[in-house]
Amino acid sequence: MSLFRQPVSTLYHFSVVFLRFLTWLLLRVQRSRATRFVLLPLLLLWLVASSRDGPHRQLLDEFNTSVKFVVWWVGLGVLSSVGLGTGMHSGILFLFPHIFLVVQGAQECKSLDFDSRHHMWFHPFEANCTNVSQVSTVTFAAIFWKVFLPCMLWGAGTAAGEIPPYALSRAAKLAGQRNEEFEEIADSKSQYNLMNSMKDWMIRFLEKHGFWGVLLMSAWPNMAFDLCGICCGHFLMPFWTFFGATLIGKALIKVNMQAAFFITIFTDAHLKRVEALVGRVTPEQWGLGSRVSEFLLECREKFHSAQVKAAAEQAGTAAATSSSLVSQLGSWVMVAFIAYFAISCIEQFAQQHAAEEDEKKLKKKK
Repeated sequence: MSLFRQPVSTLYHFSVVFLRFLTWLLLRVQRSRATRFVLLPLLLLWLVASSRDGPHRQLLDEFNTSVKFVVWWVGLGVLSSVGLGTGMHSGILFLFPHIFLVVQGAQECKSLDFDSRHHMWFHPFEANCTNVSQVSTVTFAAIFWKVFLPCMLWGAGTAAGEIPPYALSRAAKLAGQRNEEFEEIADSKSQYNLMNSMKDWMIRFLEKHGFWGVLLMSAWPNMAFDLCGICCGHFLMPFWTFFGATLIGKALIKVNMQAAFFITIFTDAHLKRVEALVGRVTPEQWGLGSRVSEFLLECREKFHSAQVKAAAEQAGTAAATSSSLVSQLGSWVMVAFIAYFAISCIEQFAQQHAAEEDEKKLKKKK
């Protein structure tokens, strides 16, 4: 069943699932005291403030910008966990280039006195050095804190994106149904014995260590973390144990290590310090200092196109027009990825509901 081959049937089954979810959500919202006494009054206050002009307008604009900023980076994190349906990684597409541009802006302006929040929703990055009040040496810690918030929000989004496989696996276990995803993980065999051993070890490790096992698995770039979510759901691990460990591992540990790495390779002074440090602690004949420096420079070259784009936009030359076209093309590519992901979600929910109905019909016939 697919949206293009059977559009009516697919949309029907998806509509049933969506209406069920909407009904459940409305009931939860209606029964929640936080919704009635906090969220609804705040929403009404925001609507009234948005409809009127006054001295509050500047504060309201600041609030709206902050909300867009949070939604953008958390949303990118969620999309990164699900791979946009195509295996794409929003960190490579957005977060790491953002860190690169912040570092380049800091080195160009000799200051961090610029607002980087506008670099969202496909808007180009701008570091206006003319508004810098004081020029000084920008430290590693200052750059780190400049990018800490978008990194943490993106990491929190990646943690939230791990909830669906966990929730589906847990629901299947509680309902006494066959957990096909977990059975596939447990029964699948690779042609390499090492891969089989690692998979079996991961399952035993998660079952034995719980919170600390999930924390360890999520605190480093683990392409197979979806398997962890399925396993934790199958083992009926409490939600806050799973999500808390995932949130700490992804939003506080892993993404900050990645940020520190990219700040180091994108900053000339820090790159030289790393080369000197490695050269001092290792034998001179190994030449590791220069090799590490070459490796980090190669990593930087992967983001060189972003540097050229930012320079063209700031210079206002003809290259800026070309960069703008590239930016628009990139935006349309991302829209296509998101559309593909949305269609795949619709088809998956529709197929799941159709399978449930077929199973009910078979039970009635028996």
